[in-house]
Amino acid sequence: MIFGAVLARSMSTYRQVSHIASWQEALLAAEAGSDTAMAELRKTLFDPAAFSGWSTTSGGGAALPNAGSTLSNAQLLHDGEGNTQLNMTVTIDAPPELKDGGGRQWYRIRSTGTTFLPGATWMTADKKDHALRRFSFLFDRKTKQPVTRPQSSRLIELIVKPTSFENAITSDKPMYLNNYKIVVDSYDSRDSTKSTSGLYDGAKRRMNGDIATNSRLIDAGDAHVYGDAFTNAGVIEDGANISGEQRDDFYQELIPISKPDWPGGSGESPIEALPTIVSSSKTLAGGTKANPKRYKLSALTLSGSETLTIAPSAAGVESYTEIWLTGDLKTTGSGTIAIQPNANLKIFLEGSIDVKGNGTFNANSQPVRLQILGVKPAVGQTRRVDLNGNGVLVAAIYAPGHSMSLGGGGSSGLYWGSLTGNDISMGGNSQIHYDEALADTGHVTDFRIKSWFEDNK
Repeated sequence: MIFGAVLARSMSTYRQVSHIASWQEALLAAEAGSDTAMAELRKTLFDPAAFSGWSTTSGGGAALPNAGSTLSNAQLLHDGEGNTQLNMTVTIDAPPELKDGGGRQWYRIRSTGTTFLPGATWMTADKKDHALRRFSFLFDRKTKQPVTRPQSSRLIELIVKPTSFENAITSDKPMYLNNYKIVVDSYDSRDSTKSTSGLYDGAKRRMNGDIATNSRLIDAGDAHVYGDAFTNAGVIEDGANISGEQRDDFYQELIPISKPDWPGGSGESPIEALPTIVSSSKTLAGGTKANPKRYKLSALTLSGSETLTIAPSAAGVESYTEIWLTGDLKTTGSGTIAIQPNANLKIFLEGSIDVKGNGTFNANSQPVRLQILGVKPAVGQTRRVDLNGNGVLVAAIYAPGHSMSLGGGGSSGLYWGSLTGNDISMGGNSQIHYDEALADTGHVTDFRIKSWFEDNK
C-alpha cells in the first residue's frame, strides 16, 4: 500500500512536470512562429520571393481576409523526455484599421504554438494546474474541434510598425565627426511649434538629433550633438558636447536596398529610358503614389547652373517620381535638383554621389520629398557618397553599403534630413538638422514590434 501510494504520487508529479514543460514549450513555438513572420516581412524589403511557401487561402480555399498569409503545421523536433514536437501556425495580415495618420500600413501577426502532453489522457492531481495552463485533452479549447492527442497551445499577437529614418546619422562602421563646429540637432516639419512653415528654425531647435553606430567607435570630435549617441559595446570619444544619453547597447540591422524590380507591364508605369544628362536642364513629371512615373538613367551630371526639375502631374496634385540611376550622381558649380511643390522624388542609386560647389538639392522643402537610396554594391565594389562644398541638401540618404564623407571641401554645408551609411566622416562647418517626420513618412527600411500580448482565453 505504501509503495502504491508513493508510485501514484510520483507518477502524478512526473506528469505535472511534463505538462508544465509542454506548456512552456508551446510559448517558445508561438514565438518561433512570430520570428518567422518578422523575418519574412523584412525580406519584402529586398527579396521578391518573400513569403514563398505561405498560403493566402484558408483550408476551405477562400482568400484570407485583410490580404493575409499563413504558414501552417511548421514543426520543430527535439530529443529528450516528455514532449519532443513543437508545431506552429502563424498568420500575418494588414487590417485597414491599422493604418496610421500618414497612411502607412501596420501589420498584425498571430502565432499559435502547439505541443503535446505525454502520458495518459487525464489531468494531474492538481486541478488548479489545469485551470492555469488551459490544456486540451479531448477538444481544442479555441477551435472546439476534437484533438487526436492531448495538447497545450498558446496564441500570441504582435502589432508591427514600418519604420524609416530614425536617427540623424547612422553608420554600420565607425563614425568620425572631425570638427568642433559640426552641429547635429532636430526639428519636426509636421508641427508649427517645432518648425516654421515646415522648415527648420534654429529658434525652435529640438534635441532629437541622435547619432548611432553598429561599431564600437564614435569619435565625436567635440561636435555639438543635440541628441543621444549610441555605440555597439564601444566608446564615444570627445563626447563632452553631446546633450543626451551616451549608451553602448545599440544595434540595428541596416537592411540593404536592392535594384528596382519594375515590370512595366499592364497597369504599371512604363520605364522611360533617358540619355545621360550632361549639359542641359531637364524637367521630369510625376505620377500617382500607387503608380509613380519612372525613369531609368545611366548617369546624372549637373554642372554650372543646370537644373533637374521634378514637377507634379498638375498644379496642387501630390505626385511621385522615381529614378533608377545605374551610374553616378555628380554636381559641380550651382548644379541643382529642384523639387517643385507637391512633387516627390525617390532615387535608386547604383553608383556613387559626388557633390561639389554651391548647388542646392530640394531647398526650402521637406527631406521626405527627396529620398536617395543606395543600392547594395556588388561584392568587391566600393561606392561613396561625398558631399562637399557650400551647398544645401534637403534629403534623406539611406546607403548602408556606401562610405560617406561630408563637408571636407567647403567652409559650410547645410544638410536637412537623415544620413545612413557604411562608415561616416564629417568635417568643416557641417550642420545636420534631422527632420523627425522622416521616422514615420520616409521609405520603409525596417519593421518594429510595437506591441506583444498573449491571448489566454
